[in-house]
Amino acid sequence: MKTYQVAISEEARQNLKEIIGYIRRADSDAKAKYVRTEVLKLVRSLVKLPNRHPTLLVSEASGLTYRYVPNKFKVKIIYHVEEEQAQQVIVVRMYHDRQSLKELKKQLP
Repeated sequence: MKTYQVAISEEARQNLKEIIGYIRRADSDAKAKYVRTEVLKLVRSLVKLPNRHPTLLVSEASGLTYRYVPNKFKVKIIYHVEEEQAQQVIVVRMYHDRQSLKELKKQLP
């Protein structure tokens, strides 16, 4: 079974930071830490079989297929897989299900 290298973009890191900050303010520090830990575990799980997750969209501009990791935390981990050169998974954004998918699509290359 192939293994992939996983990279998290600066935008995705910032997205996660904002989501965790919101959880900290709305719920608790403990809940925020728990969600952050679990989301990062899901990101690390992309080293194997990253194409197993559903397709979110295919970019008309770049031709990239964006997938997401569904989970109980309602934080979509959005990524694409680079098979040809590096066997790499690039996490490009993270967003909460309550955020606008339409706005997110505008931000993807």
